[in-house]
Formats: sequence, structure tokens, C-alpha cells
Amino acid sequence: MFENNTIFKYDVENLEWTLPCQFQYEPVFGAIQNAIIELGYEPLRANVFGAPATIWSGGRKPTIYRELSNKELEKRFEYITSLNGIPTFTFSCTVVEKDHLYDKYANRILDVAFDFGARFIIFSDMLRDYIKKRNPNAHTVSSVVKAICHFQGPDRIEDPIPELETNYYNKLLKEYDTVVVRPEYSKSVLVKNPYILDDLSRIEVMINQLCVSSCVNAPLHSKTLEKMRVKPKRMDEFICPKHKMPLHLQYRTNSSHTTQDTMALLKAGIRNLKLQGRGEPVANFTTILALSSQIFRFDGANNLFVRSLLKEKLDIELEHFEKLIKDCE
Repeated sequence: MFENNTIFKYDVENLEWTLPCQFQYEPVFGAIQNAIIELGYEPLRANVFGAPATIWSGGRKPTIYRELSNKELEKRFEYITSLNGIPTFTFSCTVVEKDHLYDKYANRILDVAFDFGARFIIFSDMLRDYIKKRNPNAHTVSSVVKAICHFQGPDRIEDPIPELETNYYNKLLKEYDTVVVRPEYSKSVLVKNPYILDDLSRIEVMINQLCVSSCVNAPLHSKTLEKMRVKPKRMDEFICPKHKMPLHLQYRTNSSHTTQDTMALLKAGIRNLKLQGRGEPVANFTTILALSSQIFRFDGANNLFVRSLLKEKLDIELEHFEKLIKDCE
């Protein structure tokens, strides 16, 4: 099943990536896929996630606050789908209220997204039900923020005991098409005994989580970012506790998965790997290297060659994507 002679870090059949490239890093996704194609491989199967600022948005601080036209939305989604990607929305706001369901802009985005077979990463069960009512075939993903708020922080609902957390994910598997588990759980529990979950093929694992493991401030961090989801606001930025630690301790206390961790999960049947992306605000070479280091083998003869090819493709895609968006104006 696994091949040694490959450019990929994890060369396994039916592997699906979830990449943080929508509404921010689309040219990065384009460069990765075009580099893979030029090297003679099949492009990644990928869910490309992100969202502009809307009343439903969560996750990273948005980079797009202007209201996007249907034409621009369509152009962005055509770009992603032409490269074997699926538009995936981080509609993971934790404070969705009933009135928010009928927001005109969010629903207009929803209408266009449905036409492209989009997926939706969700925190609010009410929003999930609304989206499913609008389109019963819509693919819904239980956001990792659901699990974080459930098991972390002073207001957590349950203690993060392995048995309780396992039961929680098995329950979510009955309610959502895909379930994202906390990296702390996949690294410390699932790696050792992956078969305690009912359907590994629908479990998604974030492998590059650099936050402090089980940080009690994580729910507050998410809610702080949510306050910026509709329009930019001048406010105190959330100061992550890890920034107060020496660098060598930061790496000891995070939940990033080793290659061995990930290989164990893949051999057990996990097929959905997610990469977080909270780095540079714009697509650049630093961004593509950070993401590509989890996808490609940067060793031996592959190292300089693959990096050089990614740089070449990124320069092309940045120019191409800028023209594509400009033509929508």
C-alpha cells in the first residue's frame, strides 16, 4: 500500500486532504496541484476550506470583508474545482442565532456554493439543520471547535476522558457526514487504539496543530476571532499562552502529529488529513512551504527540485489568480 519511491510524504490510496486555501491561499492550492500534475502524479483529492466575513463564519480571522459578487464566487469555485478541489466553508461560528439563518449575504453564498458541491464545516446544530433543509445532499462537517468547546476551557461540558470523548465522536458520526476530532485525542488515544470509533473513513485528523495541547484558553481564542467575522474591529488581540514559553518548550507542548503518528492512523483506515493555516495573511513562498512540508517528502534529491518547482508554479498562479479576480470587477 505504501510506496518508497514517491514525492509524497504519505502515499496511500484514497487519501483526502483538507487544506486552508479558500478565500486566502487559492494560488497556493493551484501551485501544489499543478506541480504534482507536472511531476506525473494524480492531483490531490482536496477539500479547500475558508470563508469570507459573514455572520456564519468562524475559524481564522477573515481576510475578505467586502461583499463578494456571485461572479467572483463562481470564478473562485471554478478555479478550485478545476484543480480537483471541493469548496469547503468554515461556517463554524459558535454564536449563530435563529435570525442569523436568514442573512441575505450568507444565503446568497450558500446558493452559489450548492451549485459547486460545496462542503460546510459547522459548529451550530441549528445551522446544520438549516443547510440540510435547504439542500439534503449538502455535506456537513462537525468542526473541531465543537469538540474544543466541549472538552476544553473553564466552561467545558465534559472532562476530556478518553471514553467520554470517544462516545462524543461516535454520537457526532450519526449527525454529521464527517467529524473532526481534537488533535490531542487523535495523538494520544486514536493512535494507540483507532478501532474504538465507529467509522474511521469519516473521521478527519488535524496533523499540524501547533497550539498548546488541551489549552484552556482555546474556546476563548475562537470566540475572540469570531468577533472580527463581520467587519474589522480595533480590539486587543488574543495572546496565545505558548508565546510566553521558550521556543523549545512550545514544540514539546503542542499536539502536532509525527510522521509515525500519522502513518499509524493511515494504516488503521483514517483517510482524511487536515492542515491548519494561520500564518501569513497573503499567499507567498513561506505559506506554500509550510503546507507542502506536510504533503511532500523534502529529503534527498526531492528537496531542492520540488521546492524550486513549487516556487515556479506559485509565481504563475499568483499572476493568473490576480487576473481572474480582477476580471470580476
